[in-house]
Amino acid sequence: MAENEILYSIDEYCCIFRLLGNIRHTNSTGFNATIRKLFDENQINDVIIDLRETIFIDSTNLGLLAIISRNLWQINKKRPVVLCPQNDVYEILISMDFQNYFTIMTDDEIEFEKMDAVSTVDENSKAQIILEAHEALINLSESNRLQFENLIDLLRIELGTDELV
Repeated sequence: MAENEILYSIDEYCCIFRLLGNIRHTNSTGFNATIRKLFDENQINDVIIDLRETIFIDSTNLGLLAIISRNLWQINKKRPVVLCPQNDVYEILISMDFQNYFTIMTDDEIEFEKMDAVSTVDENSKAQIILEAHEALINLSESNRLQFENLIDLLRIELGTDELV
């Protein structure tokens, strides 16, 4: 298994993301760019997110998953499918209310073909990506809003925007 990497592939308008290892904000710029490109170019109608080999996922990347869910719902009222065994990552998903926005499968034996790594992009936009990801998380539940509102306020100050949560 490659460590700390996000892979993806597209097959007949279905995008599969595979998150391997410890997925932290350092993975977010390329992941965000790939998500934006796929949705902007109308390349996907379904999304599968494979977290079976994910050891840890931070809140920034959880927020990017929430953005995937929001975008997919806007396109065709579908929920992304998440493959995740009942482990620490599963508990994180449930604590963020993902079960209300994703179809979570805990015991799936699906295998995927060759996948490409998401590219790395300019690190200068990382604060904006972290802000947008956390804004998506707070839209999932009140408990998420309470958990992340101070971080969002700090990021907005850092980026020079006026709106506070």
